[in-house]
Amino acid sequence: MHAIHQAAGRAIDEHRVALAEAVVARQYSLRPELVSRYGPDGRARCLQDTEHHLANLSAAVAASSPALFVDYLEWARSVLAASDVRDEDVEGNLASLQEVLAAALTGEHAEITGRFLKEAIQCSRSPARFPPFLISGDEPLAALAGDYLRALLGYDRREATRQILDAVASGVPVADIYLHVFQPCQREVGRLWQARQVSVAQEHFGTAVTQSLMARLTPEAGPDRRIDRRVVAASVGDERHEVGLRVVTDFFEMSGYETLFLGAGTPAPDLARTVADRRPDLLLISATMVAHLPGVGALIAAVRDREECRGVTILVGGHPFDVVPDLWRQSGADGYAADAKGALVEAERLLAARSVGEQADTPS
Repeated sequence: MHAIHQAAGRAIDEHRVALAEAVVARQYSLRPELVSRYGPDGRARCLQDTEHHLANLSAAVAASSPALFVDYLEWARSVLAASDVRDEDVEGNLASLQEVLAAALTGEHAEITGRFLKEAIQCSRSPARFPPFLISGDEPLAALAGDYLRALLGYDRREATRQILDAVASGVPVADIYLHVFQPCQREVGRLWQARQVSVAQEHFGTAVTQSLMARLTPEAGPDRRIDRRVVAASVGDERHEVGLRVVTDFFEMSGYETLFLGAGTPAPDLARTVADRRPDLLLISATMVAHLPGVGALIAAVRDREECRGVTILVGGHPFDVVPDLWRQSGADGYAADAKGALVEAERLLAARSVGEQADTPS
């Protein structure tokens, strides 16, 4: 059954541009007032949004998970609502999408896609919801996180840096800064961008300051002695939200692992070659968007296809894996973790289990 879903997902993705153009043409023909409502650039933005809908729909269909597309749509609707796009127009776009795909696809592909869109359209009829504020006063270092966030949003690099360095000088462990300041602040900046309460410039500034501080703090927090384990970490495709994976990678660095952070954009064959050359114990792969899930599978398949790489343990993470708990199995990974602390714990468990298995297979 899963193979049919994968084929249906490919059928959508292979014709995504043409399908998006057909959807927008139909929507605008049915609702000519959209031209005056959203202005001369509105159609181009609608076309771009529709391509994103199709990319995420194809990935969710391939993963056999309507929940992934509904989750994506909740995010997309909140972003569109913050840009003054009406709920009725989002629903109209989805209805046109449903009609175009019903005509373009055949047999089981059309039936599967229809079920996904039916559930999504029902979801779109409720008001768009924004995620709640992510820095709770009950959390450790909440006051520091709030001060740091305000400095970032005010473009005050010096004050943001001072807040963190003073905290470390007073005895706050660097690991706690990562877990209770950097992680929640980056997520909160993303939430504020989603609600259009901060600009892209503010988001990029905050990311740059945080990455600079991480590069400064990690070497100082490293252990006195290294352990004989290696980690390679990469994000999928053009993923731009790399800070989460960098936090996880630095956590391993601070625990004594030798780490190699590749970030985003490394082609699957090159990543597989790097894993073959470096022979890491662990490969970390991150994806923050549903549309990037096929890329996760392609990366893992490329690694698994090389004989030298077959012993590596692969751990995945990112928002889609939080939405569907067993999704990591479909991707071909060995495990999943929701955050940096969990990744270290899960990696230790998997590597210990692998070590026991290798010992059991060794002839006495």
